[in-house]
Amino acid sequence: MWSRVLAGEANAPGKYSRRTVNLLGDLDKSDAELFRSLCGFGWQVGNVVPLIYDAMAEIYNRSGINFNTLSHLESIGLIQFNSLAGFQRLKLPKRTLVYYYGSTLDLNFPNDADNSLELGQVLLTKAGLELAPVCGSKPIPGFYNYVYDKFAEKGLVPKRVIVAEA
Repeated sequence: MWSRVLAGEANAPGKYSRRTVNLLGDLDKSDAELFRSLCGFGWQVGNVVPLIYDAMAEIYNRSGINFNTLSHLESIGLIQFNSLAGFQRLKLPKRTLVYYYGSTLDLNFPNDADNSLELGQVLLTKAGLELAPVCGSKPIPGFYNYVYDKFAEKGLVPKRVIVAEA
C-alpha cells in the first residue's frame, strides 16, 4: 500500500490527507492484510462500503473478519464499527445501482423517493476511503450471491429461482 500511496502523492500531491499518510506509516503488515480482507467485502454504494451484516457469519469469518478484528480496525482509525444499530444510506430514489467488482445490481425500492438501505455494521473512515482503492483487495467468492440474497429478502431484487436437476 505504501508504494501506491507514495506514487499517488508523487503524481497528484494532496491526493491523500496527511492523516492518512501518517496512519499508513503506523500500520504493520498484519493490519494492512486485515484491511485488504475487509475491502474484499466492499460494494460501491455511493462510496465504497464493506457490507458486513453479521460479524459472526461464516462468510466473513473465513476471511478473518469478526467482532475482534473489526474492533481493531476501528481502534486504528480505518473504519467505524457499530455492531448494534448498524448504518443506513438514506433518501435513496426508487431505483439505485450498486456495484461489486464490476458486477452491477439494480435495486428497486418500494417508494418513489426517501428510501433507505441497510449497509451493515461498518463504514470506512476518510482514511479508509482513501486507502481502499489501493489496498489490493479482491472479490470474495460467494459474496455477491450472499448480498444478493440479503437484498432479495428485503424485496429489493427478484428472488432467484434455483431449478433442481432430476
